[in-house]
Amino acid sequence: MSENVLISARNVTKSFKLPGNKRHIAVDNVSLEMYKGETLALVGESGCGKSTLAKLLMRLLDADSGEIIFDGTDISALSGRALRPFRKRMQMVFQDPASSLDPRMKVRDIIAEPLEVWNALGKKETDERVLELLEMVELKESAMYKYPHQFSGGQKQRIGIARAIALNPDLIVCDESVSALDVSVQAQILNLLKRLKKDLGLSCLFISHDLSVVNFIADRVCVMQARKICEINDAKSLYEHPEREYTRYLLSSIPTIQVKNVF
Repeated sequence: MSENVLISARNVTKSFKLPGNKRHIAVDNVSLEMYKGETLALVGESGCGKSTLAKLLMRLLDADSGEIIFDGTDISALSGRALRPFRKRMQMVFQDPASSLDPRMKVRDIIAEPLEVWNALGKKETDERVLELLEMVELKESAMYKYPHQFSGGQKQRIGIARAIALNPDLIVCDESVSALDVSVQAQILNLLKRLKKDLGLSCLFISHDLSVVNFIADRVCVMQARKICEINDAKSLYEHPEREYTRYLLSSIPTIQVKNVF
């Protein structure tokens, strides 16, 4: 494996048990590589296996077969204490910022929680780190002692991002993380993610069904269809010269604005 590869899947399959001893295959013999410092977008229609594949890569789900290689280590069979160091290096930004933040916790405690779980810093240093993280996601110091319900959707997502980067991970997974936001707020969050990726040297797995959003943020695009990878290419090539009919179909579904002359 190339030293530039951060995480890869090798012939990974995942199925779920259904009533009557039947099984639903959610990811079918998928292989892909994600490079250090890149944003790889995972796109496709609902139910194609995008989120399941992401959870397999993060070891939130166990694969039926295949291997997950993280920075040169096969983490497929690791569990418990052996897997714990890798957990720290992979973090997630969820789709709905309102439901992913504990409404009973103040922002300071939400962002500080991963630091305290890992016993990374003392209280004073933790407060300083929380303030630094708030500044990185462009929120004011006054946000520290407020509750999630006191913020807009975009601000809540910034809090979620601050929590995700608190432990300086190598990889963040954004699972439809802007789809619940207004278009203008989406642009702000996407620009924030691009800046953080550059400043912190992050790799980002960006899951979305919105190809216009993907075109803005992704270095490479992986198209999934019916539990398999249909096509993977750098973003420019995929948008200008899609190889597969399914990819052309997805691209044709991107909305366009037509302005009529009313004068």
